[in-house]
Amino acid sequence: MPLRLIRKLLGIGKPLSNLELLQREARRCSNPNAPTPAPPPVIPREDATAILAAFACPNRDVPNSGICVHDLEDVLHNAEVDLVVDWRSSLQDVTPIIATILEGLHIEASIDLFGEDLNEATMTVDDKNSDLKFVTRDDDDFDTVIATVNSLIRSTASFRKFRSW
Repeated sequence: MPLRLIRKLLGIGKPLSNLELLQREARRCSNPNAPTPAPPPVIPREDATAILAAFACPNRDVPNSGICVHDLEDVLHNAEVDLVVDWRSSLQDVTPIIATILEGLHIEASIDLFGEDLNEATMTVDDKNSDLKFVTRDDDDFDTVIATVNSLIRSTASFRKFRSW
């Protein structure tokens, strides 16, 4: 299933932050005549099953009525292909996880670490190379690392950030 279709099914555009959701709810509660917000979108069972299979969650039962977008995000967060990065993580801690995820997706990649604290790397996928660097004291952003990885694997897969993170 193409990522574009998954994004469309998940309604990924400009997601609301938790603060925006709370502010919206507070405005609604302060005005009893305000319209009730629409319920979150539901992904039909067939589409949700295909998405879960793509994320290595094929044994997850989906109700006949489908699955709510927010529930699907929780399920995907617990999937084998989920990458959770704490801001204190090092590139050395995260690259083996990235390599394992890519291996599970049948993407052959090599990641060679170097640098003072092994906080830099060269990643190779299909004869394409890119350098990765993540040093928290340099205020590096892990989103840059993921963007670089995505540029190498885009024809097959991509990492994305959950709106709740």
